[in-house]
Amino acid sequence: MNLHKRTRELAAVEPSDTPFLSLYLNTRGTESGKRQYDTFLKNRLIFFQKEFADSGEKEKSFQKSWRQIARYLEQGLERQSNGVALFCRSQPDNDFFLTLQFPLPLENRFVVDSVPHIFPMVHFLDNSHHYMVMISDSEKAKIFEIQFGGIKDIQQIEKPEDEKSFRGEWTQMHYQNWKKHQTKKFIKQKIRTLADLMQRNGVGHLILAGDDVMVAQIKKELPKWLQEMVVDFTRLDARIDEHQILRQTLETFADFEQAEDIDTLMSLRRELLIDGLGVMGTERTVEALNSGKIDQLIAATEYEAPLGWRCESCDLLGVGATGERCQYCGQGSLNEVNLKEEIARRTLLSGASVETIVHNVWFMRQGGVGALLRYK
Repeated sequence: MNLHKRTRELAAVEPSDTPFLSLYLNTRGTESGKRQYDTFLKNRLIFFQKEFADSGEKEKSFQKSWRQIARYLEQGLERQSNGVALFCRSQPDNDFFLTLQFPLPLENRFVVDSVPHIFPMVHFLDNSHHYMVMISDSEKAKIFEIQFGGIKDIQQIEKPEDEKSFRGEWTQMHYQNWKKHQTKKFIKQKIRTLADLMQRNGVGHLILAGDDVMVAQIKKELPKWLQEMVVDFTRLDARIDEHQILRQTLETFADFEQAEDIDTLMSLRRELLIDGLGVMGTERTVEALNSGKIDQLIAATEYEAPLGWRCESCDLLGVGATGERCQYCGQGSLNEVNLKEEIARRTLLSGASVETIVHNVWFMRQGGVGALLRYK
C-alpha cells in the first residue's frame, strides 16, 4: 500500500457541508487488556453529539459515519497494529471510508471538518523511516524494505546455478572474461529488481551494503535516478541477522533525516538572506501557495496557524478573520478554514512536497512555516 498515494487521495477530497470524520488512535492495549483510547473517544463523542444535535442531515451523516468507524474498531483491527487512522464521510450517493493501520502508535486525535484532517498523516509519513537496504555479495543479494522502525518485506536474489559452474575446457583468460561478464550481468539483475521494488512501493531512499568491492561495482552501474536516492554506502556482512541490519541502518537513516532537516532549513535561510526563492511566515506562504509557486512546504509540527478563510468565488486562501468580500476578487462569500490543514492539503495537490520540522527554535521564532519556491 502506497501511503503517500493514499494521503494525496485524502487531500483531493472536495469540501462539503456534510461532516467528514478524521480519527487517529493509539491502539496499543494496556496490561489489563483495556483499550487506551476508550476515554478519549467517549469524551469526544459527547462533544460531537451535542454539536450535531437537531442539525438534521448533518446529524444523520455524523451518526452513520460513526457507526461505520465503531464497527471497524470492534472487528477490523489487526493484532499487530498499534495505530490506526480512519477517514469517513457518509453521503446519500457517495460514501467515503478509508482505514490505515500502522505498527507504531499515533497520537489520539478526532476531528470533524468539511475535508479530511491530513497534517498528522503528513508528519507521520515524513518521519516513518521508509527506505530500502540491499546487502550484496558475489553469490546473492538481500533487499529489505524498512518502514515504521521494522522490516516490512525481504526479497532474496540468488545467482543462477549455471553461472556458478566452471567451464573446464576454456583457457584461463577466456574463463576470466566470462566470469567478469557474468558478474556484471548479475549486478544488473540485482539493480533491476531493486529499481522495480522501489518504484512499485514508493520508496525514495536507499542504503547499499556489502563488501567494499561489490558495493563499488553496484554503485558504478546504478542509473542516475537511483544514485540520487542513496543515503549511505556501508560495509555489512550479508550473513548478519535481521535485527543487526535493522539496528545499524535505522541509526544511519535517523542521522540522514536529521541532517536533511538541517539542510532544508539552511537552504530556506540562504534564500531568505538573498531575497531569493524562499518565503517565511503564514501570510507570505499563503501568497506563494495561491500563486502556485511552492516547490517544498516546510512546516513545524508545533506550528499553529492564525485564522484563515477560503473564497467561494476565486477559491484563494486568506489570512485573518472572514470579512464581507475577498481581498483578491472582491466578490463571493468567505468560509473559515483550518489554515494549517488547508496549506498542507493544497501543497500536496499541487505536486509539491511537504517537510515537517520538529523542535527547531530558530524556525519557530521565524513563524514555524515557510516554503522554497519554484520561481519568484
